[in-house]
Amino acid sequence: MGKSYYSHDAVSEITIHKNFNGGFRADGNVKVYDKDFPVMIEADANNNIIQYHCKCDYATNKSACGHIGAMILKINECNPISFPFYFKDVNRDERESELKRKLEIEREERKRKFKLNQTDSVIDLFKDKSINEIKNVPLSQNVRLKTEIVTQAYDGIEIRFKIGDQKLYVIKDIPAFIGRMSHGAYHEYGKEFSFIHNEKYLDEDSLRQLEFIKLMSFRNSNDDNSWRTDKNRLLIDENSLDDFFDVYENIDPSYYSFGMETVFQEIEVSVMDSQGDWLFEYHFGRSKLLGKKHMYIYSNINSPLIQRVYLDENSYSSSFLRLLREDDSFVVEEAQKYDFQKYVLDNVSETLSFDLQLEKDLVSTSVFVDVDEDGNIAIKLSYETSFGEYNAFQNMLSVPLEVEKIAKYIETYANEIDEGRGLAIFSDTDDMTYVFLDQGVPYLQGFADIYVSEAIKAITDTRSYHMSAGVRINGGLLEIDIDSDAIPKQELTDVLKSYRKKKKFHRLKNGDIINLQSDEIENVNGLLESNNLQLSELNDGSITMVHSRAFEVSRKLEDQDAIDVTFDPSVHNFIDKFQNFKEENIPLEPRYQELLRGYQRDGIQWLYNLSSLQLGGILADDMGLGKTLQVISYLDTLNPDKTSIVVCPSSVMLNWIDEIHKFAPHLNALAITGTQEDRKKLIQNIRDYKIVVTSYDFLRRDIDEYEEFEFSHAILDEAQYIKNHMTKNARTTKRLKAQHRVALTGTPIENSLSELWSIFDFIMPGYLYNHHYFVKTFEKPIIKDKDEGAHKRLRQLVEPFILRRLKKDVLTELPDKIETTLRLEFNEEEKQLYYANLAQINQELALQTGIEQASKIDVLAMLTRLRQICCEPRVLYQNMDQASTKLLACVELVKTLKSEGKKVLVFSSFTSMLDLIREELTKESVSSYVIEGKTPKPKRRELIQQFQTDDTDVFLISLKAGGTGINLTAAEAVIHFDPWWNVSSQNQATDRAHRFGQTENVSVYQLIMKDTVEEKIQKLQAEKKVLSDTFIEGASGNIASLSEAEMRSLFEM
Repeated sequence: MGKSYYSHDAVSEITIHKNFNGGFRADGNVKVYDKDFPVMIEADANNNIIQYHCKCDYATNKSACGHIGAMILKINECNPISFPFYFKDVNRDERESELKRKLEIEREERKRKFKLNQTDSVIDLFKDKSINEIKNVPLSQNVRLKTEIVTQAYDGIEIRFKIGDQKLYVIKDIPAFIGRMSHGAYHEYGKEFSFIHNEKYLDEDSLRQLEFIKLMSFRNSNDDNSWRTDKNRLLIDENSLDDFFDVYENIDPSYYSFGMETVFQEIEVSVMDSQGDWLFEYHFGRSKLLGKKHMYIYSNINSPLIQRVYLDENSYSSSFLRLLREDDSFVVEEAQKYDFQKYVLDNVSETLSFDLQLEKDLVSTSVFVDVDEDGNIAIKLSYETSFGEYNAFQNMLSVPLEVEKIAKYIETYANEIDEGRGLAIFSDTDDMTYVFLDQGVPYLQGFADIYVSEAIKAITDTRSYHMSAGVRINGGLLEIDIDSDAIPKQELTDVLKSYRKKKKFHRLKNGDIINLQSDEIENVNGLLESNNLQLSELNDGSITMVHSRAFEVSRKLEDQDAIDVTFDPSVHNFIDKFQNFKEENIPLEPRYQELLRGYQRDGIQWLYNLSSLQLGGILADDMGLGKTLQVISYLDTLNPDKTSIVVCPSSVMLNWIDEIHKFAPHLNALAITGTQEDRKKLIQNIRDYKIVVTSYDFLRRDIDEYEEFEFSHAILDEAQYIKNHMTKNARTTKRLKAQHRVALTGTPIENSLSELWSIFDFIMPGYLYNHHYFVKTFEKPIIKDKDEGAHKRLRQLVEPFILRRLKKDVLTELPDKIETTLRLEFNEEEKQLYYANLAQINQELALQTGIEQASKIDVLAMLTRLRQICCEPRVLYQNMDQASTKLLACVELVKTLKSEGKKVLVFSSFTSMLDLIREELTKESVSSYVIEGKTPKPKRRELIQQFQTDDTDVFLISLKAGGTGINLTAAEAVIHFDPWWNVSSQNQATDRAHRFGQTENVSVYQLIMKDTVEEKIQKLQAEKKVLSDTFIEGASGNIASLSEAEMRSLFEM
């Protein structure tokens, strides 16, 4: 280490003084990673070191540290001949950063070597064991649980469980079994049954038993006595008997070895007269158990049987019996008898019988609701017995229990009880009064006869309030004016506030009561909420919003009939012009009339209508349909006064300039490229050009330079580059000032609906609301809840502003694209290696308690490891020297295609794979070019042009580097060496060859390893495709956002 410090000039200064004894003392400083280490060395007259010191932890009495060693080497280099001697490294600052960098590289390399050695050890350790596990553990099982009653305890019953498939084994340790189920552990129960604990192997009735075991385990977790002395038994005490019976009566009897039945019978309780008192007694035998609600009788004559004696769901009878059991008996004296009968016996008399004459004298109960002379709402509660009719609120001491319950309920909500008049009074100014009328009074219908006056019905019955709305477009804004005969405009906001607070009624300033259960009020509120408008934005019945909402607002108002709507002609004109854009006829120059196809002329007309209506849009044509040409023709025809800017991937910047020069050479076009200083100068002069082209990367760096400019058009090519609204790409493009905004992309949705939101946030900020509202209202309901209503509404919102044409629909003369999936099988060595890694990954996931606990980065790394083995194990294992099955198959396929005279594009998502493919192709005398992310743009352009014209056989391209913006129609075959997560990117890559200008059929091959993660990725891609197809016709789904179950399925063995 001393030599390393010395060689990297870590010694910054030295001072040497002679000692009186002829020796010398050297003091110095060694600087490592910006930290100073003062060093002292003392030597005798013969230059023998007699003492040293350094403050670091590695300098001891037995050995010096690297800092001391570095200073000794530096002193030898300086070779001082006169003293005192001084040295200071004046170039220290210049070399310090270089030293730091080199030392960091050395340190990282050492760490890497250590980790690689560690990985080799792990592979060796797990390989044999994993392969054996695969051989021994069954891949699918049909496991069932069975429950047995072992015995009756004094406070319940004891049960045990068996598990197995053909043969059942007793679960000897129930807590351990629960743990194994939680962690997916493997366990052998006997010679004929072993089990990887996973709920998916259990049938429905076994799962019900498992949930009950978990429930009891949770209840008993703090009660060691619940397991008794034997962990294979579970005590079902009296508090759990009801749950036990409820669970098992819904399970097939073949899953338990005891009988169950429910009986309905009165239980006779003995009552004796003891000197005028009542004495209650009941005899409990050992076989009777009391649950929380019901009684249970256990018997075991021929086989165990549990009988549930049904009592009542409110636990009155079981509570009464429990008191009798605890005290053997209890006494009721004469003074207690009335209340005891009213509150106790009347509640249990349906299931318990007593040798008593209990009088039930109540004939009927009635509730009268009306308005009193003071305008308050008043309720009278009366009841009738054989002795006459009574008012409950005038004599609460002697009312029957059923009447007292009703009275107490009414008192809870009343403002006062007027005992003199026998009325419960509700204030007409109290909001709770109207809640009680709406909900409380109907609730009482189950307990009494209800009589409501006409005056009350006028308040509570649903009413219709005539409302009208006028809609117009004025000054780029959509204006809606709402009016009502019953609700003043100035109070409409307050009425809607009450509605949003879930109130049922609202009092106007003039005292009128508005019943908020009104279709008109619901529709007005829905109009505001669907456009994410706050009530503060409703001013005296008027609403204004961006005119792009005209489509949805008109549709929403036309689909209802509660509000009378009048549309101003400005609204119909706006919608008609946009929807019937093909009927418009923008004047194109003759050369464009000849050059452009019909669908391209429609696209230009669509863009023209967007700009004339001050709207943005997404031109989402299929790859190869000439989106670039349509934009160039549109800008040339429109000829705006101001400059337009195109932002695109850096790989196609020069292509844009070439296309402009080719189709509109008179248009002044400028590429903003070069050094930062060069770009700054170019930006200052952009007003001299009709079109400027820059890249997303350059725009991120230069955005401040564009602040002073307002463009005619801001056009984003490959707009999926801003799909993540949190990235700098998205934030910087949205800072551009432009009169019109257009996005070009064949894949507006790749991973999630939020990507569509981000692009709309560029073309028409706010149209799809803020991101939080969008996720809550659309993305989560559509993706998680499969909400058809949200799905339909979002589609209606975005459809007008997306123009999408597919090649199969508009280019009928385009040659066919013939897609073939070649499924390949591993050789034996590859198969063992793949499954060993798969087993290791499952063990790693088990240690992390399942895939739901693993980080996304870890899961992605695991998947990448499996995908790389499918492609070529040599990418991971340097000691393998044979080309993989897939690579050899690829080379053979290329040779066959070459023999047919076809050029081939080969795409892979792993750049390391391209080198290995090229190496094998070279051995077979197959010529090739390579493009990857690090290939400079000029070189990339040169290679593309050469491939189009020369006789090179194969173009090897990394998927990300070559998926967009290049034309390779010289190729007639495309090979996807490995499936990428995003099938849209694969399709984009394919369309480098299958596009306008191609004259031959294009063969597309996917190389897939059989029974691997690659097959599962393909299957999930097909399932995910539905989402994107729904909103962007013809687009493709993505695998990046998988559910937990889908992700788990990728690792199943």
